[in-house]
Amino acid sequence: MKTKSTFNSGLCGVLLLIICCAAAGANVPAGGQDATALYNWGVRYQASQDYQKAMDYFQKSANLGNADAMYKIGVFYENGYGVRQDNPKAKVWYLKAISKGSAMAMVNLGYMYENGNGVKADAVKALHYFQEAAHRNNDLALNNIGSLYENGGPGVKQDIPTALKYYQQAVAKGNTLAMNSIGSYYENEYTDKTDKLAMQWYEKAAALGNDKAMENVGRLYAEGAGVDRDLDKAKQWYEKARVNRAYSYTGPADRKALQWFLDDARKGNVEAMVSAAVMYDNSFGGKREHDLAMQWYRKAAELGNQEAKTHLQSAKEEDYLEMWRYELGRFF
Repeated sequence: MKTKSTFNSGLCGVLLLIICCAAAGANVPAGGQDATALYNWGVRYQASQDYQKAMDYFQKSANLGNADAMYKIGVFYENGYGVRQDNPKAKVWYLKAISKGSAMAMVNLGYMYENGNGVKADAVKALHYFQEAAHRNNDLALNNIGSLYENGGPGVKQDIPTALKYYQQAVAKGNTLAMNSIGSYYENEYTDKTDKLAMQWYEKAAALGNDKAMENVGRLYAEGAGVDRDLDKAKQWYEKARVNRAYSYTGPADRKALQWFLDDARKGNVEAMVSAAVMYDNSFGGKREHDLAMQWYRKAAELGNQEAKTHLQSAKEEDYLEMWRYELGRFF
């Protein structure tokens, strides 16, 4: 009996060790060579703003021929995410992704040529890459072609009917930038009738979350253009735009969005409390500040917010796992 008891105790200890080791390694990416899996790990690290690890996984995925990873590397070099900003390298990686059929790489390289970012400005080349992406049903490309034709430039003659045609094609795919652009076109016609059309397009884009369109709706209410002047509605739309911009914010260094959430959280806005906590916990406002995140989660949880309660429970479980990792570290 004693031998059996000792055996069972030992078995339990081994099982516990296996469970703890698995838990300790639960957040460690597998070292497999699947291009899609490696790319997905890169996306996860990018979301948590660990750009160096993200770049490492995108590089591994790109080495296995993943076009999306090649595109991401281009984005990182163009914006200086975790690497020194380098437009020539961005162009190289966009071209690699384009050779694999990446429509978004075509769009971004088109942007570079349109604006002269790291290359000589060339509207014709920009149009070429936008058209290549449009052939792959990319709505951003359709909007950008419309913009080029609306504004014209060296090698691209201004053509408003063609611009509107491409904007409409982008709208058919749900592109809110194109909706806002059509609104802007009508507003610049400077008649009461076209101001009303402009408001209709701005409202359509605003209803789908475009913060620039929200600002335009607010401005038309403030000016009384195409609608009766209504400063209260103007203020409401400007506030919607501000909040929407904060919620969609993903920049690596700017703390404006966090400050907006904190302002609303201190006024008792529960959703803002949770959003501020998420930003603190994921370094979106700068460095990671876990204690401040927990503080806002607790306040929101006390007001009945289920998401905050879930975050607090997850934090407790993570603390428990950390304790076991520490204990295992004492034996290895």
